[in-house]
Amino acid sequence: MKPFLCVLICGLFYSITFAQQVKVEKALTALNQDTAKVGQLLTLSKHYAYSNPIKMNELADEALRLSQDVNYERGVAMSLGRIGQAKLQLAEHNEALSFLLSALEIADRLDYDECIGISYKLMGNIYLYQHNIEKAEEHYLKALSIAKKMKDTELLASVQNGLGSASLAKNDYKQALKAYVYAQKLAEKNNDKTTLADIESNIGKVYLAQDMGNLAVDFFQKALALAKEAGNIEEIADNSLILSEYYLQRGVLSKALEYAEIGTNAAERVQSKVFKQKGYALMSEIYGLQKSYQKSFEYNQLSKTIQDSILGKEEKQQYTAITSQYENEAKEKEIIIKNLQLEQQKKDLRNQRKITYIFVASSIIFIGLSILAFILYRNKKKTYKLVKEQNKQITEQNEQINAKNEEINEQKTILENKSDALELAYKEIEKKTDNILASISYAKRIQTALLPDQEDVNLAFPENFIYYKPKDVISGDFYYHVEVDELHIIAVADCTGHGVPGAFMSVLGVQSLNKIVQEGITSSDRILNELHREIRQVLKQQVNEVRDGMDIVLCVIDKKNKTLTYSGAINSLYYIQADKNGQPYFTELKATKRPIGGFQRDEEERNFDKHIIDISKTTTFYLSTDGYRDQFGGEESKKFMARRFKELLYHIHDKPMNTQKQILDEVITKWLGKNEQIDDMLVIGIKI
Repeated sequence: MKPFLCVLICGLFYSITFAQQVKVEKALTALNQDTAKVGQLLTLSKHYAYSNPIKMNELADEALRLSQDVNYERGVAMSLGRIGQAKLQLAEHNEALSFLLSALEIADRLDYDECIGISYKLMGNIYLYQHNIEKAEEHYLKALSIAKKMKDTELLASVQNGLGSASLAKNDYKQALKAYVYAQKLAEKNNDKTTLADIESNIGKVYLAQDMGNLAVDFFQKALALAKEAGNIEEIADNSLILSEYYLQRGVLSKALEYAEIGTNAAERVQSKVFKQKGYALMSEIYGLQKSYQKSFEYNQLSKTIQDSILGKEEKQQYTAITSQYENEAKEKEIIIKNLQLEQQKKDLRNQRKITYIFVASSIIFIGLSILAFILYRNKKKTYKLVKEQNKQITEQNEQINAKNEEINEQKTILENKSDALELAYKEIEKKTDNILASISYAKRIQTALLPDQEDVNLAFPENFIYYKPKDVISGDFYYHVEVDELHIIAVADCTGHGVPGAFMSVLGVQSLNKIVQEGITSSDRILNELHREIRQVLKQQVNEVRDGMDIVLCVIDKKNKTLTYSGAINSLYYIQADKNGQPYFTELKATKRPIGGFQRDEEERNFDKHIIDISKTTTFYLSTDGYRDQFGGEESKKFMARRFKELLYHIHDKPMNTQKQILDEVITKWLGKNEQIDDMLVIGIKI
């Protein structure tokens, strides 16, 4: 009976143990399935990063809930990081930073390097958007350390790309290119077309910042092709809008509108507030230049609505508050850990003392009760004295700390008062600056509307170029073209001053020329004679000290009779025709050495000379102000000068007109170097 009972008990014990093992194995299997599903959701969310950040956010949020249900901390950390990335793509930077800091806090505790590296890199992106370059570089370098430790070439390429953008923000073009090229090699090796598209675009931005437009456009086009191939909608939006802005600045409105529409549609697909705002603003400006004012107004309203929702100054302050809170909490945790370590040391010290006391007590048993009593008395006295001294030191330190705290609080109050005053002053300056910039921008639109349409000039002269580069937003140089009675009247003028004063004079000049031509005056010399009288009369220069006026080159072209009539004030006309031997011959027709308007001494009236040129054979002629030849640069920082300008025109006259314009821009850009442009520049070339 007893052996049977033993067997029965053993069997029951084995059955219970086996059932518990099966239960544990089922639980582990379910947990592995859940963690695998979290991994799948996070991989899928990463796939939507640059095409549908809303979908990315939804998938990462689902992964977060599942990770929390099964207490999967690594899944929680990475899910928070992916949500932060989605918020960053949606320009919700404040929320993005909060999620990334939460992810970083968990990842730091778990030593989860992959999540730590991604979080630091994305936080670097946020600080870069905030123009806090120092903070951005600090976080990129932390991410770089993690990427090197993990030998993660994908993260390494992305971080190097970010460091390049930080250098570009500091105008350190050499360092930016170095970082971008290194990132480019890594991305090509990884066949990472998404990152490669961003890098190619960033390289283009470096060249564009250095006024190497043609080279920059090649990189933007390459980035756009890669983005389309990779399905990177955000990069499609970014590069299309950059190309739109590039062509807008060069007056090619059809291409500017084409790329603006592509970029805006992509921005709407990816729900990027930043690119939508930029796209709407570009569409508004383009339609404004095309005189479609209703569309321009509608897109302007859309742009302002989105701009109000994008990160502003108050959110920057929230950034600082969130970051400070995270840093303070980290410091508090460090203090708590140190206090715990100190408490443990005290416990260890007390335990050590107990062991010592036991040992001494054991020894004293052999030595005698009297010696034991003496030792105990002496130790007690020393301990009391030591504690008393320590308490005294602690009291003194507390008094010093309290005094310093009071001093710090006083300084804090003073700084807060000063900060409030500075904040009010800053807002006032910011408001005035916005008003001034808005006025200048509106003035630019008015001035641009007064200038001839490029399409009209192209119809009149199929082979032409207009190189127009104001020193400021608005210009004192202007050009003029009108067709009347089968005659083409074209002119370039340089008004006194540049910027706002020059622009005002340019408007007066255009209106006066329109009035004169409408009165039926089409002879070049009579037009300038009347223009001189009109300017003096409008500005009342007969009775006041106003001496403003303009220099002008004016041509009347009769295509039917094959003649060109020229009159000029100060500025010459240059033209090139073949001589008897068929060789190109450069001619300069001198202008009358008197300006339009201004002081008139010992002159009853001012008359301007007229020159007639036979254009029955191929003729290339140039009208220009003095801005191009007066720029300072070169190795000795001297003026470009008229001689060098005429030699350049002769050298390029047989090239296509667009090429001539490009060469003019490249030559003067190289000549200027690091020098600032000192005057408006305007050159028009026409081949008949």
